[in-house]
Amino acid sequence: MIALSLFIAGVAYMSEIFRRHAFSISFVVLLLAFVFLAGGDDDSRYSLMGLTMGTSYQVQLLELPSGISEDEFAAQIGALLARLDREVFSTYAPDSELSRLNRQRTGAPFIVSVDMLIVLEMAREIFESSAGAFDPTIGPLVNLWGFGPDINLLEAAIPPQDEIDAAQSLVGYQHLMINSSSSEVVKTRDITLDLSAIAKGYAVDEVAALLDSVGIESYFVEVGGELKIRGVKADGSSWVPAIEAPVDTESRVYEIFYNRGESIAVAGSGDY
Repeated sequence: MIALSLFIAGVAYMSEIFRRHAFSISFVVLLLAFVFLAGGDDDSRYSLMGLTMGTSYQVQLLELPSGISEDEFAAQIGALLARLDREVFSTYAPDSELSRLNRQRTGAPFIVSVDMLIVLEMAREIFESSAGAFDPTIGPLVNLWGFGPDINLLEAAIPPQDEIDAAQSLVGYQHLMINSSSSEVVKTRDITLDLSAIAKGYAVDEVAALLDSVGIESYFVEVGGELKIRGVKADGSSWVPAIEAPVDTESRVYEIFYNRGESIAVAGSGDY
């Protein structure tokens, strides 16, 4: 009942996204980079599931916080993820913080929330350490190829090279100035941010922080293939996530992780 109620609660918000991008979303869901080895009934006592950020999430727990029901705690987790999605990082919701930042005129300061500031700073660190391989201003290219909020993938074709070059010229995270002390950001040119590659991982961290804060010591948190694990399953065995091999043949496991009670976090991406 918990899983069903959470899925129903998310359907109203997600329906337009699924309608416009039914192919791309199903493709991502079917071809997630991470697969999870099936376990028995002893995996967890509570399994909370729902929809967020254009994908699904699951939280497996051995216990609940004292004095709170499963329904109430599921609602807390769902509300946390809904806030991060709809209010902060969504590229589809026109009133989200990210959408408003993308519409902000060049040179005008924009006050960001704590969540946005943390993710923008983290993105800056990865952008610099990867020599620009990770660039969250890739929004124009995402839209051009039909994976963003502006274009329906079913109507999209491979874009011509001149359009690709034009979109590429609008990419560059160095054109976002971040003032951490004042929580202000300024775009020095007209860039479009898409934080999809990092926002789900941040959401996982925030759910895990909530679980830690209420004293839950064993859990499995997953949002769209990004995951964080702590402790062990109900039967005392390790949580066992696995990475699918990136090949075009039959699906097969590339590598298996045994956390052995330790805390681990894994993020990945794939086109398979």
